[in-house]
Amino acid sequence: MKVWIKLIKHFQGGSLTDYKYVNKTDIDTKDKQEDIMGTWGEHSDGGHAYGYRVDMEELKEGELPPLDWLNREIERTEYGIERAKRSISEMNMLLAEYYLMKIKLI
Repeated sequence: MKVWIKLIKHFQGGSLTDYKYVNKTDIDTKDKQEDIMGTWGEHSDGGHAYGYRVDMEELKEGELPPLDWLNREIERTEYGIERAKRSISEMNMLLAEYYLMKIKLI
């Protein structure tokens, strides 16, 4: 079973909030929760120069992250997909040029 969790990073300049959709078994012990909070805290923006604290809470059943957060995540995902498509296209063009050059050498 999967659940939504809310992660809040508190640091001197403010705070940062994020949401993750995780397996319930990924947060069923304090050690697992601390691992998720520590990993996210280290890889998220803000607070590294001054220190920070991360809090985590499980959203209630049926509760979803805010719509503005979901929209930002969708936009970020779409941007990542478009970037990946451009990279694949560029690699295909390089591969085509490589084969054309190889044919000319034969």
